Amino acid sequence: MKYTFVKAVFVGTDFGSSSFAWSVGILSANTTYFIVSQFWWLIGKKFVIAFNVVSETFKVTSFPKNKDAIPCQGHFITVNQKIHMFIVGKSAELTVELLKLEDEAWHKVSSFRNPQIVSFQSRRHLSI
Repeated sequence: MKYTFVKAVFVGTDFGSSSFAWSVGILSANTTYFIVSQFWWLIGKKFVIAFNVVSETFKVTSFPKNKDAIPCQGHFITVNQKIHMFIVGKSAELTVELLKLEDEAWHKVSSFRNPQIVSFQSRRHLSI
């Protein structure tokens, strides 16, 4: 994907500039999804960019709103050929939400607070 193409497709926001970071894409039902964020700012804007591999068209979808925690991270997962996203954030406590993209809107599937965090060191010593 050429820089000039990215700039031309998204008139008004230059997602191809060095102000934005693109995540690794995930393919789900003929569409590849990316999280694009203004990574230079602590609470920069985040977007979900969808690229349909059949029609070869781009679409900007909103990043899920997470009222409990800013800043937050999004992580894609595909479940039954539908795109889902884990939102992980910390305000007063660590929160995790699982959301599903349906009809161009994000819907909460599940959430939990203060999950047990297992350190890398402790995982290395687990016996199977």
